[in-house]
Amino acid sequence: AIMLWGSSWDDSLFGKGLALIMTCCMAGFTTLMRSHRDVAMLPAMGVSGWVCAAATLSFAQPLQISAANLALVATFGVVQNAAGLALYTFGSRRVPAAEATLIAALEVPLTPLWVWLLLGEVPPAQTILGGLVVLAALFGHMLLEFRRGVESDAPAIRVAP
Repeated sequence: AIMLWGSSWDDSLFGKGLALIMTCCMAGFTTLMRSHRDVAMLPAMGVSGWVCAAATLSFAQPLQISAANLALVATFGVVQNAAGLALYTFGSRRVPAAEATLIAALEVPLTPLWVWLLLGEVPPAQTILGGLVVLAALFGHMLLEFRRGVESDAPAIRVAP
């Protein structure tokens, strides 16, 4: 909500809706993986990639892409998308769902930061504020978990009668 505050709602409502749906799907995806740790999720991810490709094929114009751009798209698909999701799938089996989702949410504040640092594009104040909220949630959760772990590891104090 913070990141959308002050943005125009005329032309980009479809994209904003898709971003909201993607966020909800990612949370559901993480929860399902965590609750079914015994099921191999990597094949399901592969099938989902093919389903997404089939669903978006009608929007593509594959013969109008240059060889250099095709190489960039293929690299993005393998390195960023496939490897990232595979690592996320393996990691989310070992981390609680809330933490996995919070770690994945780091994309929200870090993407504008990388664009700012590498390309010089300054993000709007709302984007920076929204990213800070995500970082605060992540570090707040980590701090609470750390404190809970320290308290449970502390030896019990026995009072002799």
